Amino acid sequence: MPVRGRRARPAQRGQLAAAGQQAGPAAGGTRVSGTQRWLVTGACGQFGAHACALLRSRGAETLGLNRTSCAGDHGEVLRTELGHPEKLDRILTRYAPTHILHLAGIASPTKADRDQVDTWTVHVAVTQRLAAFAAATGAWLLYPSTDFVWDGRRDGRYAPSDPPTPTTLYGRYKTAGERTALASGAAAVVRFPLMVGLPVCPRPTTWTRMVEAIRAGQTLPACVDEFRTPLSFVDAAAVAVELGVRRAHGLFHAAGPEVLSPHDILSRIAVALGQPPRLKEISRMDLPGGRQRPRNVAMDASALTALLPANLPQPLSVETMGKLLAVA
Repeated sequence: MPVRGRRARPAQRGQLAAAGQQAGPAAGGTRVSGTQRWLVTGACGQFGAHACALLRSRGAETLGLNRTSCAGDHGEVLRTELGHPEKLDRILTRYAPTHILHLAGIASPTKADRDQVDTWTVHVAVTQRLAAFAAATGAWLLYPSTDFVWDGRRDGRYAPSDPPTPTTLYGRYKTAGERTALASGAAAVVRFPLMVGLPVCPRPTTWTRMVEAIRAGQTLPACVDEFRTPLSFVDAAAVAVELGVRRAHGLFHAAGPEVLSPHDILSRIAVALGQPPRLKEISRMDLPGGRQRPRNVAMDASALTALLPANLPQPLSVETMGKLLAVA
């Protein structure tokens, strides 16, 4: 079904798209039905572009929505502001998606603090609108949450049944979005951890900047007292799509098999790039908003791995890091 709107500018396929698909099982998986129509918000973001690229590789009918133009070639993308309810409603009505990946969002606690209205809009208000549409039409919705929904004071891994105790505004708004999505009965809420990898849309990101700095021999600050269960964007995209194909509902954790600090991650990246790790150890208290940042947000993803045994996230080994960052 055609949708009228301002299309994002088409661009040439970048090297990074190929690299992003190398390091994981995402290209395989359950077949996407030809009767499915996938709508992906935040289609040019790091997570969204990987999801769009995966859906495209499986031949799925997909429409992406993004605030700005895309620099990558990963399917049809419309430029739109999700915060305009009338525009969003028109797109939903005309395209009539059967599956919605709501991957637009504010990506960091610091940005969320700076723009609280935008954060609430995209994580809660837009989620409410998408969830209402899904409930009314029988569509399926994915809402991606975060491992920052806890205060981080406990040891071990958090289970989906553990009640959220967010200490940041980012975590509180993400928690509100979770409740909104789950209340509709039409959604899967997945808490994702820190995600690692290169962008499908060629542009500067945290990871491209880190890689450039390491290759240039620069010393990078690396936090040693914040612990997470990271996974790659490739694996995260595979989880999102597989849950949609199965139309799974409820609350899940997607997490890598290892508990790592940012220092651990950057050390492995340096070795993967053939460089000695030049890292300055810092505390999370040295980061913006450090007093609110949780110490340990490692997650237990056993329920999801039981549901999707063919999509187990890879350990972020030196070898895997080398594949993920091959053409940075």
